[in-house]
Amino acid sequence: MLQAVRYHLSHLADFSGRDARQTFWYWFLALFILNIVVGLAMSLPATISATTTALEATRSGGDPAAAQAAAMAGMAGSMRSMIIAGIVLGLVNVVLLAAALVRRLHDSGQSGLWAALVGAIYLFSLWQNWSSADQMVEVMRQMSSASNPASAIEAQAQLARQSLLGYVPIVLVIVIGLLRSTPGQNRYGEVPVRF
Repeated sequence: MLQAVRYHLSHLADFSGRDARQTFWYWFLALFILNIVVGLAMSLPATISATTTALEATRSGGDPAAAQAAAMAGMAGSMRSMIIAGIVLGLVNVVLLAAALVRRLHDSGQSGLWAALVGAIYLFSLWQNWSSADQMVEVMRQMSSASNPASAIEAQAQLARQSLLGYVPIVLVIVIGLLRSTPGQNRYGEVPVRF
């Protein structure tokens, strides 16, 4: 796996040639693990802060609804920075995966332009997250105030439907990763090295 990671790091801007399925999946796995670690590092401080706030509210004799509202208010305060960090992480993912995706398409005999479609959908979903950041923060604030839980739940449902677009590129990357390799040489090059 480390050889595949080294290979991809040294070929980040190489959009020519081919990538074998195995090499591509090792790279994808490394990026997946990296995303989990970074995602936890980004969300853990906000989660710990919100949980601490809720525990303090409960210990001081507050009711559970007040403790939950305090936790949600704490999360709302850090929501914007978590959204921005998520968008930056998404842009880094595009850079790290673009050339590998093109080479994987080449290995199956397909044009690398299909990767541009995947990237465009993903970038649109990142833009959508950015443009709805204020709405996300407002939903968190509504949920913390609990003045109108029904409207907060409806707003949350709308945001959830919008976020489904972000899963389309992930499914497309998985499909591209599973495409069969062209046996032997094809118009994009020799049989790729497997790690």
